[in-house]
Amino acid sequence: IDLDQFDCFDIGNGPGVHLGSQLPKPTPDPDATPWNFPSQQYGSANRMIPLDFCEMNPFGVIRTDLNKLSIWDMRDPLQPILLGAADVGAPFVVERFKNFALVGKGTQMDIWEISTPSQMHVDMTLDLLSPVYDIDTIVPYAYATTASDIIVVDMRNPLGPSIINRVPNTISANKAAIKDDLLFLISKTTNKMEIYSLAIPTNLQKLSTFQTRTSSVDVEVQDNFVYLAENQGIEVVNISDPKNPIQVNWIPVASQEARRNNPRS
Repeated sequence: IDLDQFDCFDIGNGPGVHLGSQLPKPTPDPDATPWNFPSQQYGSANRMIPLDFCEMNPFGVIRTDLNKLSIWDMRDPLQPILLGAADVGAPFVVERFKNFALVGKGTQMDIWEISTPSQMHVDMTLDLLSPVYDIDTIVPYAYATTASDIIVVDMRNPLGPSIINRVPNTISANKAAIKDDLLFLISKTTNKMEIYSLAIPTNLQKLSTFQTRTSSVDVEVQDNFVYLAENQGIEVVNISDPKNPIQVNWIPVASQEARRNNPRS
């Protein structure tokens, strides 16, 4: 999505087929009332993560540009109900871990208890010693991408997390994604993607380094393909052999820069 336009792609076959560019936003159901997010109070919503505490109660946690963390009952998507909000106090990144929100701000990772949204609070803070760019999780570990390292945090005791590994961030990675036991790191400045095996969290193994076509701003993984949002398009990489990633498609996007604006699945 870019500004008031979006591009549609069929990725059912992996490499991707461009279905249309610069399509207008769909016409709303005339009987539906759009939800106007209260941006004056909470800031513009720019990150949403699904929370599935139980199957029948979908919730969403929203990070906003006014440094607020808010949780909403999304069972009626057109009339969400605010369950709780808190001021983080600084720009931040957020990822969910069970009933906790892992909030990276500055050089630290705050662990927020959010099981009772109206009373969410910071349980403890872990100093990572380097600015935090991204946080990803695969139970029972969290992986923090920082300016200097990729940091592995053992979260088996969320109130007493421990750093069990540090891997130098040699490509200046600023975004990451995890699929199964693989970690994908991308860099906006060095035009590179690295793939690590997470099979042994205390001893991450780098499997390959891939030169991206242009600067990458985001990464998603589905099946055996990596989708890299880059300047002017989307690069599709086959990672069926993670030691030998191969570009299989380049999909031009008619926007200045391809950006992701969807919750992670």
